[in-house]
Amino acid sequence: MEAHESALNAAKRSWEPGVSESKEKHNRRQSAVFGRKAADYFASSQAVPSEIVERLDRIVTAVNKEKSDGQDLRILDVGIGTGNLAKRYPKNARIVGVDISQSMLQVATKCLDKNRTAFWLGDIADFSDFWQGEGGQMFTENEVIERGEMFDVAVFNACFGNVFDQKASLASAAQVVKGGGSVLVTHPLGGNFVDDLRRRDPSVVPHQLPRSLEAMDRLVENKTTPNFLRPQSLIDDLDFYLATWRRVPVAPLQKPLLVRGKVQRGYGRGSRKLGFPTANLPENLFGSTLEDLPCGVYTCWAFVQGDPRPLPAVANCGISPTFAGMENPLKIIEAHIIQRPDPPFLIQAQTVAAKAAAAEFYDKPMTLLLVGFQRPERKFPSFPQLINAIKTDVQNALAILTNDNGPLSEPDLIKLQHHPRFLELIIGTNSSTSFREDIPPTSTDDASAIAEW
Repeated sequence: MEAHESALNAAKRSWEPGVSESKEKHNRRQSAVFGRKAADYFASSQAVPSEIVERLDRIVTAVNKEKSDGQDLRILDVGIGTGNLAKRYPKNARIVGVDISQSMLQVATKCLDKNRTAFWLGDIADFSDFWQGEGGQMFTENEVIERGEMFDVAVFNACFGNVFDQKASLASAAQVVKGGGSVLVTHPLGGNFVDDLRRRDPSVVPHQLPRSLEAMDRLVENKTTPNFLRPQSLIDDLDFYLATWRRVPVAPLQKPLLVRGKVQRGYGRGSRKLGFPTANLPENLFGSTLEDLPCGVYTCWAFVQGDPRPLPAVANCGISPTFAGMENPLKIIEAHIIQRPDPPFLIQAQTVAAKAAAAEFYDKPMTLLLVGFQRPERKFPSFPQLINAIKTDVQNALAILTNDNGPLSEPDLIKLQHHPRFLELIIGTNSSTSFREDIPPTSTDDASAIAEW
């Protein structure tokens, strides 16, 4: 409690009450409140007494669990401040620190090892667009993690009550954390301390920390954007707080999407340049039905005439922006059918490529059931990076759709291969009519229709 009171008194001396009406005003106020005076305090030993050191070490222990293969641990440290937590990360950690305060980052750059720590000035809600895009620049010029590389873990330490939009902040962090990684919200003084700060001035601390798994779930619920986070655990002690969300590789769609059309010739790039042959469905087959389908990579079930059952696949809907100057003139759906692990229905990628080369795959009706969203379409700096991303997409789809008992499996998405509407299309018609249709999810265990195949 002594550390609690000391920090609370320091906060009282650091700002005067006020009101933030917009994100821009809120962030300017945060930057002012956590200016040079606050930075000097947080860099002092007074801000980190022995009991706080013990709790920071406890947070580091949780962070270390995110890497077990001996490789570097890639950490996104949100609200890095002056680096009191970051300086305790293991030596194999590579860190990108995000903060809204330039004063905090100026101190942090002097306190932390520049060979393993880089910094970005801004709102975490905007970070994913920066990290996956081409514009903008880092606060420091050193590159410890290649831009666009996925993080193992994102940590919001002692800052989650301060962000303008908690949902947007979590969603942005989820976009840059790898599948199977984690997002942590922590505070070495506990949730009650955050409540005390909020009562003093909700313009600086507008939010509570989520105090239950249900509250954690509500923060990642979103009917309009993909939800990649699942509440995993919560420690809400009197003087310590740690909430963990697990980042899933695929965000289940609110409604699976049925897409059917004749396979047409593409540009040959999937097979020739990337090693991932694709079956292409151009946008002009669908009229305006694909206009509101976000560009990106989807996990799906595929049925192509001549194959005995639905097959796992990944599909990119978009214009292939990495092929600069040769982008698709129209939005197209490019599906890469993945080999199944069960021998009776094994389809090797080479076999699919051979079919395509022999023109046996073209003009055949293909039905895709899009069940999950993996990532937005983006322009990669190089083809090797694009190829590595596609390999990850394929691995994620297999982990999700072909292993009922695997740590990343989604049983409800596996069951969707037996959806009655999907079966009706692929069993009952050879029509080449192309369309997109929303179908309600099903959790039925009835697979009797499979026998009709």
